[in-house]
Amino acid sequence: MAFLKQVVSSVQTSRLPALRAFVERMYSKPVDKEHLERIVKSVQGTSEDTGLALLLGRLGFRAHLEQIQAPALVVISGKNSRRETIAAKAKELKSVEVQVFEEAGHALFVDESPRFNLLVENFISRLESKP
Repeated sequence: MAFLKQVVSSVQTSRLPALRAFVERMYSKPVDKEHLERIVKSVQGTSEDTGLALLLGRLGFRAHLEQIQAPALVVISGKNSRRETIAAKAKELKSVEVQVFEEAGHALFVDESPRFNLLVENFISRLESKP
């Protein structure tokens, strides 16, 4: 709750700096300023209500992992404080592959795009080759 109060307060008092800080924290590796500004501009298109709803929704996503019936690829940032809990829960499920990107931030598909892209391509290829 303290985290949520902090987020709400920072967004209400200084939305643009709060969004910029949020975007910058998504990356573990340096990203060029043009990219960051493009993402900040895009994020500004999300209303405060919608953003907070998305944040609240993600807090309970682990409760839904057991509902996954299809093969799934769970990719976790090594910077995620709950990575071990998420990985352990995901590994309990059938047909779930878990990969942790130790040096990547939340936007691991940017921080480690070659590895991420290859991982997704290989996952899809394995699915396509199954009868």
